[in-house]
Amino acid sequence: MSLDESAPARPGRRTVEFGAFLTGLLIVALSGRALTPWPDDFAVTPKVQYLREHPDDVNAVFIGRSHVFRSFIPELIDGQLAAAGFDLRTFNLGGPGMSDMEIDHVLRTVLAIDGLDLDYVFIEAPDWIRFANANLSTNRAVNWHTLRQTGRVIRAVFRRYPSWIERADVGWPHVEHLWLRFTGYGQGKRIAASLLGWPEEQPLTHEDVERERGYQAPDEVGTVEMEKRRAAFVRTEPNYRESVASISTGNREPHDLDDYDFAALEQQIELIRAAGARPIYVVPPGMDPAAYAYALDEAGHLPDLMPFNDPDLHPRLYRFGRRFDGHLNRLGAEDFSRLFASKFLDLVN
Repeated sequence: MSLDESAPARPGRRTVEFGAFLTGLLIVALSGRALTPWPDDFAVTPKVQYLREHPDDVNAVFIGRSHVFRSFIPELIDGQLAAAGFDLRTFNLGGPGMSDMEIDHVLRTVLAIDGLDLDYVFIEAPDWIRFANANLSTNRAVNWHTLRQTGRVIRAVFRRYPSWIERADVGWPHVEHLWLRFTGYGQGKRIAASLLGWPEEQPLTHEDVERERGYQAPDEVGTVEMEKRRAAFVRTEPNYRESVASISTGNREPHDLDDYDFAALEQQIELIRAAGARPIYVVPPGMDPAAYAYALDEAGHLPDLMPFNDPDLHPRLYRFGRRFDGHLNRLGAEDFSRLFASKFLDLVN
């Protein structure tokens, strides 16, 4: 064979070799990510682990941000419903500071758990805008940046920011987190510890999760950080009533849904229904208005909505003595959980 005959073959071999290298790199990257344990800086991680270990104990979950975490007391809700002849075994999957994309990621993870057969999913109504940028550069942020969720962030960025400079500034960190997720970069020690069976310290212990099925009262945490947050909140008492009044006003403001990510919402609803569960969207008794949720419900986009952030309708929940740092304290959460159980019975009966 002449050199002229053999020459064209060399670029082909290089192409194959380069393709094989890229394929191998992708396999290693994906395998590395699959081996990476769930984040050690996320209160929801031990909750997901609990559901994996006890799937038969639960037939309904609450998923949302900190006002879900600090408001829904499963034991009290289940007990009140049982007294009315309704079998609901709930579990609180709330976690501080989650974006709607992170909530959706947790939902998809939970629905994939073997043996978990849910009848109801109570999920905080999403606006698909809050990106939780404050949690970037954490293991938990890397964890939820799948292709699907990162794509939703980028769509939201393009809807919200007209300037390409702003889009790049807000969106690029999320692309970086997608890369970190699929390469497992910086996760070597955690992967090794997981393979060796060495548990990581979590914000909540297994006993914490099991004791109250995912709920935790903020006034019983007892850390220095929580004490500082309580002290700062107490100083706001003179202006508290004004802050509360602004919630009801904000709820009633018109909200433009032209840029809303209806595709993400519809996919989430279909996902829950495909798992055999009924999706019920909730607005917990937080300190912010949620005009978007009321607008979605009025326009018929939500299968069911249970809103509780209206101080005019639920003034007891907004008494200063029912709050710890803006979140409900134990006493407030008990009031809310009884109210929720009653409203749920009204919904299903």
